[in-house]
Amino acid sequence: TGYSGWTALMLAARNGHHQVVERLLSLGCDKFSANSSSQTAYDVAKFWGHRHIADLLSRSDDQCQRVLPAADLVPQENYFSRETLERLSAKRTDEVWLEAKRSDPDSVYLLFSNLSPMISMPEEDGKQMDAKLCRFRYEAVKDLLQKPSTVLIFLGAEKKKTPCSSSSSGTEEGTREPPVWFAINTDEDPAELLTRCREKSCSFPKSPNRDLLK
Repeated sequence: TGYSGWTALMLAARNGHHQVVERLLSLGCDKFSANSSSQTAYDVAKFWGHRHIADLLSRSDDQCQRVLPAADLVPQENYFSRETLERLSAKRTDEVWLEAKRSDPDSVYLLFSNLSPMISMPEEDGKQMDAKLCRFRYEAVKDLLQKPSTVLIFLGAEKKKTPCSSSSSGTEEGTREPPVWFAINTDEDPAELLTRCREKSCSFPKSPNRDLLK
């Protein structure tokens, strides 16, 4: 226990370190300890938007029965600090690892033109659906990565799902590293960039779109 009653488990939950939380729990770390603000590690994870960690902390030892909030409760959204990716701060200075992930066929790229993201707004049954960020793979953007003016930002990795069973497929998926995400900003011709999108509804919005935070 450190300053103000914060445990290692609370710090890992605060920073979204899923693997560290798993390891601490396997070593018997007390997840019911509370800090000076009467927060448990679960409360910390919930506040900072790490829902996957909160879900892990809410399970009992059999990994399939919740011991904190009931499963039928509607989860609360926290847009103040919502994180959909693992930030992997320890990997941000690992050039060898980053270089390998840049050309990984599973890596996801979000394309920006002068800081405006490429989005698609598909239609279904004549009704316009919500805007979605266009996702690309390495082969579609590798030429942009070679240009000096291109800015590449590592966003993080997809969060691991906690399986409820120990099936062989779940074990195989658990040993595989989740895809990582990058953002690319370029000053190339926007019209040319749009030709890379397979959908006809792609565009670069000129104003912010808060629906992209959903």
